Amino acid sequence: MAHMLIRNEYDLDLTMFPSFTSSLFDKVSRNYWIKIHGSFKGLKLKFNGRFLEANIDNIDVINTLSGLWYDPEEHLRRLSRSLRQKVDPIVEVYEKVRLSINPYDKELVFLATVLSQRTNYHINVVKWVRRIALLMERGMDIRSVNMTSFGKSYQLRRANIVVKQCIDLVRLDSALNMEDIWKIKRELLKCEFVGPKVANAYLMFTRRAPYIAPIDVHFLRFIRNLGLLEFKRKPLKSVCQKYTCSICTFKHECVEALVMKEFKTLSSWIQTVAYVHDKVYCAKKKCNVCPFKDLCVRL
Repeated sequence: MAHMLIRNEYDLDLTMFPSFTSSLFDKVSRNYWIKIHGSFKGLKLKFNGRFLEANIDNIDVINTLSGLWYDPEEHLRRLSRSLRQKVDPIVEVYEKVRLSINPYDKELVFLATVLSQRTNYHINVVKWVRRIALLMERGMDIRSVNMTSFGKSYQLRRANIVVKQCIDLVRLDSALNMEDIWKIKRELLKCEFVGPKVANAYLMFTRRAPYIAPIDVHFLRFIRNLGLLEFKRKPLKSVCQKYTCSICTFKHECVEALVMKEFKTLSSWIQTVAYVHDKVYCAKKKCNVCPFKDLCVRL
């Protein structure tokens, strides 16, 4: 049993909400989650406002899955002074959100990222991933699962193809340093239906590499609304297959390259916060109660 004192702001629910890790957990009650599939099945995480309690003693696993390995405050000093002035208010509001990642169930995390294209994660993807995880627990290889048996969505049809093409690469993935991570990304991009957003989402949620950020609609809206970054183009699969961001011809124009350059090791966290904020405020047009209404350039 672990009983960890949390000194800074923290919210387990808000941390799990934007993370693909949550697809393998069940929320029991406020800030109380149980892992129901995959490695460390049966793990209980419970935060009472001061202490995080877990039913295992492996602190590294607890920190990784709970998101406590990452504290945004520790990364602020890496930003330029002008950008930090813009990011400081974001940290003040969302410091409680951490980065829950899952390097222990790479196949299922990869599946979740593939399935999440243009559909509701919390309704559809979580349901699909749990059904497939259950079949895997019964001994079925993920490549043998006919995902279209769960529905007629094109996401399921695509997942059947992607898994067969890419799962061996995922199984061999042990990349930790930046050079090896970019090699994995370029290999993933060779797979049909896997673009920069899916590849980055998989990489971000399966290792401690907080400079990675999938560029999605939530992130782009957040960047634009708060005037965090100016860019001219989004990442293209055909370009990302050939070049890493550091040597890309479009590194001064592409939002992905600029995010890495400017946000540095806050990239993953800002992307995560952008998802939470967009879902809670922007998508629901709650501008009048938005904590950033005085900073938003769109108002």
